[in-house]
Amino acid sequence: MFFMKLLNDYPFHLTNEPVLILGENGVGKSRFAKIIHNNSKKHKMIHVNVNSINESLFESEFFGHVKGAFTGAERDKKGFLEDVGNGTLFLDEIGDLSEVSQVKLLHVLEEKFFIKVGCTQQVPFKGRFIFATNKNLEELVEKKKFREDLYYRLRFFEVRMRPLREKKPELKKLIESEMNILDQKGMFLKVSRKTVEAALSGYSWPGNFREFQNTIKYLSFFWDKTKTFKLPKWLTLEEKKFNVKCYRCNLERFEKSFLYESLEENDFKINQTARVLEISKTTLISKVKKYRIELRR
Repeated sequence: MFFMKLLNDYPFHLTNEPVLILGENGVGKSRFAKIIHNNSKKHKMIHVNVNSINESLFESEFFGHVKGAFTGAERDKKGFLEDVGNGTLFLDEIGDLSEVSQVKLLHVLEEKFFIKVGCTQQVPFKGRFIFATNKNLEELVEKKKFREDLYYRLRFFEVRMRPLREKKPELKKLIESEMNILDQKGMFLKVSRKTVEAALSGYSWPGNFREFQNTIKYLSFFWDKTKTFKLPKWLTLEEKKFNVKCYRCNLERFEKSFLYESLEENDFKINQTARVLEISKTTLISKVKKYRIELRR
């Protein structure tokens, strides 16, 4: 339900240009990349976590190599760029790519070809790139840790996926749907449905969709496999966790949630929201940038 709306907001199917998916851990970046791929009618998708690729092996893994190109190269090898064909190459955690490898990736994006290690022949890249990261690439660019030209090149489509705690209407529907399923199993003969719904609704979900799905599995397990029912500790300890943090952390957490709800109520219009909150437009824009609040409706 969340992903299809995003899919409808961008004409991914009309071009082969790259997509950059931004968001916290657990928001579903990999899942959304798969949905984009499935709707593009491409036959093959390769998922690569760049953290798993040693910088010294980048060219061999991505471009491939020919037999005898280096010690240990006993046969020709296809790299990801060739192996994917005209499919989708999904590079996860792109914010962790080394500076040296960034230069090599930029060349492929700009020239649409690559050269295998130990060879001189140009091989065209016919596929599509999808990138994802939980890092703030704009900050990395400012700190000279991520190439500015690469950042602008890989974000033809830039999709910012909001965390679950900022999707209150959708979260409410999601909880209701899961509660109905558990209700049909008879779980709420053991425990009050309102108790469970209140715990799920009041939780901040730092692990986003991944954590939510795991929690629902936990609830199902206790109904199916045990004689007693317990809410998971991460739900019951939420209030305690909130209180023991520093004052500034709690204040910022509240401010971000408050600003997002206010913007949402005012159709994400900066001027209108600033008037309602009785703050300056400049102050509101500064806060929006600070908390990386997505203004797209």
